[in-house]
Amino acid sequence: MKRIAVVTAVAGGFDHLHEPKYYDENVDYFAFVDKDVKSDIWQVKQIEYSHFKQPRMTAKIIKILIHKYCDYEYTLWVDGSLLIIRPIVELVNNFLGNADMALFKHRFRDCIYQEHEASLRNTQHAKGEPTSVRKNQIKKYRKEGLPAKWGLYECTFILRRNNGKVRKFNEMWWSEVSVYSSSDQVPFAYTLWRNPDIRIATIRPGHAHESRWAHYIEHGVR
Repeated sequence: MKRIAVVTAVAGGFDHLHEPKYYDENVDYFAFVDKDVKSDIWQVKQIEYSHFKQPRMTAKIIKILIHKYCDYEYTLWVDGSLLIIRPIVELVNNFLGNADMALFKHRFRDCIYQEHEASLRNTQHAKGEPTSVRKNQIKKYRKEGLPAKWGLYECTFILRRNNGKVRKFNEMWWSEVSVYSSSDQVPFAYTLWRNPDIRIATIRPGHAHESRWAHYIEHGVR
């Protein structure tokens, strides 16, 4: 098993593939794409087909089930809207000492119920999904007892240790996303709540859109 892989996926024209500003020769970089693109850093992997109606789900299955696409000790998922600007080895050394995963806290909210309401107002994320799907999802989480203000993470930049606990977590997270909404931050929090043995480290300083580790690029910008 190799040590560190950085993985991204771009499908449906929502984002464009961007070259990292920092390249580490000890790290492998994989980009899964549905168009013919070239890169000097990313090892480009063509997505041959997709049975999802929503293109974002084509990228999301790679994001969530990352362990099925590369066998590395550590993986860093980066959304297509983020540009890597710092050494990945430094990120692993700083945040995965005693943790299974490391993420940024959500920059606006700490509650899945507030995030649920915000996602219903986001027509881009909710495109093609009946509101009943998300309402049924949140109803289930309330019924099971997930507390308000339990915590919320950004799922655009995810550092993971490839162990049994995390692989189990990934599978459960994917089950929630595939049964309910394609928006993944609410089911991520639920899955984390259901798996208290998963140790999470908070990436600091800043948040996913403004940090020393990555730069945010508006969706659709080349």
